[in-house]
Amino acid sequence: MDAIEMTYCNAFLAGVFRDGKWGAREVRSHGRHIARFGQSGMRHQHCCVNNMPRTFMDIAQLGATREAEGGALRVNLYSPFTSSFDDVSVTLTGDFPVVDKVTAMVEAKTPQTVKFRVPTWSKCTVFRRLPDGKEAIANPTNGWHVVQVPAGVTAIRVAFDMTPRLEDSDRLPSDYKRDYRFGRWRVGRDSDALFRTTPAARLFRGPLLLAKAKVVGDDDADILRADLNKGGWKVTLKPFLNDRVMGAWEATFTRGTEVYRTNVCDFPSAGDSLLPDGANAFSIFF
Repeated sequence: MDAIEMTYCNAFLAGVFRDGKWGAREVRSHGRHIARFGQSGMRHQHCCVNNMPRTFMDIAQLGATREAEGGALRVNLYSPFTSSFDDVSVTLTGDFPVVDKVTAMVEAKTPQTVKFRVPTWSKCTVFRRLPDGKEAIANPTNGWHVVQVPAGVTAIRVAFDMTPRLEDSDRLPSDYKRDYRFGRWRVGRDSDALFRTTPAARLFRGPLLLAKAKVVGDDDADILRADLNKGGWKVTLKPFLNDRVMGAWEATFTRGTEVYRTNVCDFPSAGDSLLPDGANAFSIFF
């Protein structure tokens, strides 16, 4: 579920246009996305576009599941959803994964065992019955937080640790030589700066991969800069409002007396290909 959540929140959503008409194609990590409309002469169907609703349905079905008929209810994912079974339903509300708190409303006809997934990216996850019930703390090694729910409606607040994580790397994100040759052929030989040639760090907040991007005010020099890898930097995030992205933060990196600041946003918003040509330049590398 951790892998499904991170893949959905980042790689998949980064490939979906805001109007939902195109996606799951040419998802890059640096530079700008490339859309291949009408590939193979397909005028009315395309595998990439058709795979979008399939994935949305898969995620919807995975929000909550039963272990077996009459068994425990598992809350697997925390994006907003409603899932109903014969004797119990659960509704998740909250602007996850941008916010660090969600509320689960469990409506049961009979007493139920409900298991909440504890994400590995959250060092501690706090579960509290509303309005003033008992608090419980679970850590990732437990895997699941188990709650006994009586008949009726029970509200449970879930709070995550979304401390930003700057993750160093020893490798390029993929086969550099193959991708470099392919990319130069596809987007032109004047685009060398769009291809990574050295490893770089990446920045996460909860399950979200963050990126520098023009859509949050970064310039080309900031976007292409990637010199923080293995530098012992610490990072803090301060949110700010930007109606063109899901989430936006000012990132402050410190190392001793050195300070570097740049704006970041969620990776899916950074690479939205519906933005004007050139305005969707971005990079997940730091």
